[in-house]
Amino acid sequence: MKIPLNQFEQYIDETILKRGLTYFKKGNVVEVEEIDSEKYEATVDGSEIYTVRLKISKGMIEDAACNCPYDAGPFCKHIAAVLFFIQKEELVISRIKNSGEVGSKKPKTALKKSVSILEKVRDVLDHVPQNELKQFIALQCENSTDFRNLVLATFANPRHAEPKSFYSKQIKLILRSASGREKFIFRNKSYQVAQQVNVILMAAKKQAEQKNYLSAINIACAIMEEMCAALDFADDSDGSIGSFVNFAQELLFQLAKEPLTEDNRMILLNYALYAFEKNIFEGWDWHLDMLKLASTLIKDESEAKKILKLLPGLESSKYHKEQAQIIEYEIIHKINGDLTAQQFLEKHLDNSTLRATAINHAIELLDFAHASQLAKDGIQQDEKSYPGLVVEWYNWLLKIAQAEGNKENIIKYARFLYIKNFRPTQDYYQVLKTHISEEDRPAFMFTLAKELCEGKTWVNIDLIAKIYIQEKWWPRLLDVLKQHPSLNEIENYEKYLAKDYANDLIVLYAYEIKQHLEHFTGKSHYVTVCKYIRRMIKLGGITQAEILIAELRIKYKQRKTLLEELAKV
Repeated sequence: MKIPLNQFEQYIDETILKRGLTYFKKGNVVEVEEIDSEKYEATVDGSEIYTVRLKISKGMIEDAACNCPYDAGPFCKHIAAVLFFIQKEELVISRIKNSGEVGSKKPKTALKKSVSILEKVRDVLDHVPQNELKQFIALQCENSTDFRNLVLATFANPRHAEPKSFYSKQIKLILRSASGREKFIFRNKSYQVAQQVNVILMAAKKQAEQKNYLSAINIACAIMEEMCAALDFADDSDGSIGSFVNFAQELLFQLAKEPLTEDNRMILLNYALYAFEKNIFEGWDWHLDMLKLASTLIKDESEAKKILKLLPGLESSKYHKEQAQIIEYEIIHKINGDLTAQQFLEKHLDNSTLRATAINHAIELLDFAHASQLAKDGIQQDEKSYPGLVVEWYNWLLKIAQAEGNKENIIKYARFLYIKNFRPTQDYYQVLKTHISEEDRPAFMFTLAKELCEGKTWVNIDLIAKIYIQEKWWPRLLDVLKQHPSLNEIENYEKYLAKDYANDLIVLYAYEIKQHLEHFTGKSHYVTVCKYIRRMIKLGGITQAEILIAELRIKYKQRKTLLEELAKV
């Protein structure tokens, strides 16, 4: 989420916006405080007392959440009310700064920005005696189960690591609290869950940093299991629940690379195998990832066999079969070495990942002929069914040509890839420019642009424009813009054409604004067209802009919101 604070009204449902404005005007926003840099917490008096949390950085709203039950969209009326409040406060502060006003009256619920809450907390902690702080924490642990569990998770004793079940219990309590009587976590509660589980995840990362690896393993495994299970009774449309399974699994993979004790290595290895065999993450990519994790932890052939015997069960789909082959290759390479692994590769070249590995291996051995043949065979294999893979094999052919310094092939493959423009891995234009002589380049680029202009299915104006901009062919850039106009494209290339072709751009803007309003309605679209009318004026087209506005007022006299926006131009 990134929304300009001064334009937030455009992104909120009109009904919610009106209710939020009513709350704001009635003074229902009781208090707004800056908790930490760029983070705000507000109290709103509604049918109950609700808490709104916002993150606002450099004038952009980056996050917003409320603990009310509203779940029909990202913004409730309480958030809208707080945004109106903050927007007004920012304007007041700006006005006072600019005018130098002294003694200006502030609203009753002023925005407290001088000292953040966390700054106050840090100041207290800096001055409180250590023994008093310990007594206070001990008392809170006695009175609050949640606080006690949080302390134990964050400051785990490396000699007495709590078991996975301890952390699972904490997460279950968090989930149970958020699910309520309905036994379902609605979207407005997902943020609350994410905040609390994030504290536990941070505790796991801290334990990892302090080399308390067993505690980190137990916490991460608990998060993975419980948050994955929660997906069955939660609205995770914003990904806040599932993301923690990813975060925890990433941590486990990081821990697998650490110098674990033999006991900890076996604990993690056995857990990965157990999770796979018990289908804890069945139906998700995390299921297969458990085998990948296990394969990174094995040390000898007996451990490798435990994984290898599980792989045949993964042939239910092409994807799973290929992933099983990749895991098998990694195991063979780790246990049996390069030669046996290479033999395995050559037998499984229908697997695109393994073919790419084989090509890269051949390049490293400077066997460019074999590398090229592997890539060309891949093109032949995939050209009918997998066009995306065909482009990948051409990318490999370009890399091979670059590695061996074959100028002719470099130009050939870079040209093909520039036209295809599918997930580019290099700047193909620059590759061409580097390898084509100054004398030949204009004719080559003209032919390339012409071919792009004559595309059979669609024309990629950005690829054509790049050539014209690099070669400084401004009349040609204007021509292609006239042939394929859009408001966004005109704006993109305005800076290159404004000096010599301002009037042409003004005409293009006016035409496209009319076209836009023929097909679209709504405030956000009206704001957009007004933005481009302002660009017309900036280009010197104030008269044309006035004529256009007059036409629009007559044609769309029933569109009240459009008329309001036009009045602001």
